[in-house]
Amino acid sequence: MSIQRLDARHADEAAATSGEAFFDDPLLQLVAPEEATRRRWGAWFTSLTVQYGLRWGEVWCTDDVSADAAGVSCYLDTKTRSSIAVYTTRGFEIAGHVDLDGHTFTGMTGEPAARSAP
Repeated sequence: MSIQRLDARHADEAAATSGEAFFDDPLLQLVAPEEATRRRWGAWFTSLTVQYGLRWGEVWCTDDVSADAAGVSCYLDTKTRSSIAVYTTRGFEIAGHVDLDGHTFTGMTGEPAARSAP
């Protein structure tokens, strides 16, 4: 597995992958409830976070989801209490909550040493 800083030339590819990965995400469903609209706008919507990271910080990517093995921190957000419970048992901690149009999203962070399989 290779973890590397995202080259800006690959931002569109990263956004397309992210758009596919978050297709059923509650926030993306809130922004674009219809599937056809999400398919058209998903990559653009997720490209905002990629562009933000490239401009103001760093974006890292890998072709593997084994963040623990690579020793990298992770961020996730969820809308369900059951997911909060699952991620808490895996070492993630609540970073904060955001209320958006009647939906509460919970942001969570996890350090590699704290995360483990159940």
